[in-house]
Amino acid sequence: MPAQVDWQLAKSRGRELDVTLRVDPFLDEDYVDDADIEEVHAASSVRSSNAAYASNLQKVFAESPRIRELKVTLYHVAEWPDLVHEALNDGRIWPRLTHLLLHNYDHWEEPATFDMVLPEVQVLHLDSITAVDWTRLKLGPALSSLDIRDTLGFRELSTQLPLCCSIRKMKLMDWTRAQDVLSFDALAFGAISFPQLEELTIWWETIDEQSLIRFLAACPNLRDLDVTIENLAERDIVDDTDIPDYTLCLMGLSLSIIESGSRQDLFGPLASKLSGEYLRALTIDNLLLDARNFLPFLFQCRSTLKVMHFQYTHLTNIARAPRSGGEFPRLSKLKLDLQCEPASRFGDSNVTVPPGDIDLTTSLFLSILPPSPPARSMDVRISGAPLGDEYIRRLVAGIVGPGSIRLDVIYHDYGGRPPEHEIKISNGHPGKPFTCSFATPDFAHGFRAICMVSELRERIVRLSVDTARAPHVFLQLQ
Repeated sequence: MPAQVDWQLAKSRGRELDVTLRVDPFLDEDYVDDADIEEVHAASSVRSSNAAYASNLQKVFAESPRIRELKVTLYHVAEWPDLVHEALNDGRIWPRLTHLLLHNYDHWEEPATFDMVLPEVQVLHLDSITAVDWTRLKLGPALSSLDIRDTLGFRELSTQLPLCCSIRKMKLMDWTRAQDVLSFDALAFGAISFPQLEELTIWWETIDEQSLIRFLAACPNLRDLDVTIENLAERDIVDDTDIPDYTLCLMGLSLSIIESGSRQDLFGPLASKLSGEYLRALTIDNLLLDARNFLPFLFQCRSTLKVMHFQYTHLTNIARAPRSGGEFPRLSKLKLDLQCEPASRFGDSNVTVPPGDIDLTTSLFLSILPPSPPARSMDVRISGAPLGDEYIRRLVAGIVGPGSIRLDVIYHDYGGRPPEHEIKISNGHPGKPFTCSFATPDFAHGFRAICMVSELRERIVRLSVDTARAPHVFLQLQ
């Protein structure tokens, strides 16, 4: 095997190298993948007594000045192999390294030290890595993509980021729930700016929203914001006097709260900082929104919004919220999941959703649909709560375009609540397809409401029903 590595290194003729190293003691033997003239893939088992393994690594890491991409993945090991760790911890400069990926499939090896100078690194991906001291990993201004997943010590690593003003994408994820509150304090003070940051994704258990709001002020060109959390960090005293005035003109916004025992309002503190003027996609999951904050933002998105997804979401204070009519002319995809128990859904005994507000929420969401079939394709899916006749007629009349239509009937028995029928209406028009799916207490109820829409009954050319439910469905039609 060393001879093969020698041949690949010679074949590359001094060009940049892409190195993929697999550390797995359960591999039968060392092997090197096929590679083209610009790449060396040194994938090896890790056994200290394996002379071929040691020889391969020494030869490959001796070429570090021309390594462009380095991917190291650990399998079934509790600590970094000595030869690998030495190469990543000797303070050497990696002058051409643009992509670095370190990944432990088994989550968190023994803490190690990464002493690397990376002046040209553009993509940094750390997955389930544990470091003694992240400050010795020297990053430079070329960094454009940062992907941190289940990696302990982000607070220390974040002290390096103020030097990385060219970051375009940042993804911070921790589903292990083993870390402290996610704070952006190291990135949200003084003249620090991230003018090129366009995409920010956060999936964390608890976040300090005040520091996030300050950090967003340093990201004037942010286009996509995706935040999924379980809790907002509680502060004894909330000091927002030093938060600058700014407006983010996002194109994509996704806000989600995981089911937990402490649901808090995630949109409210951000409301005054967001503009919907250019928003194209909006996802809201498991939030209880104050309509006085949310509706003005939603109506501001009216002329640009193409995709909306609301799940387990209801509005409060609707009666006191400002209203604004008008169609959403570019809307082509709408998903509503109205399944939400008034209080227990959020696990908060202090939060209640009056039945009237639930009905108003349904009515409000459906009111954004066009009053007549639009000159564009549409996909509307409503689940979680059976619709009454009025809502069904409004829904179908605003979406179902000309031509023949098909009905598919799907029976749902959830076990904890009354069963319901899902009716899916669709056509086969290649230029302007539409799909409309909604729940009804029984098929006959939904079918009669559909047929009350002018001239719709005559255009039904196919009815598809699950065989086991067919007798029940057709008896309902008598």
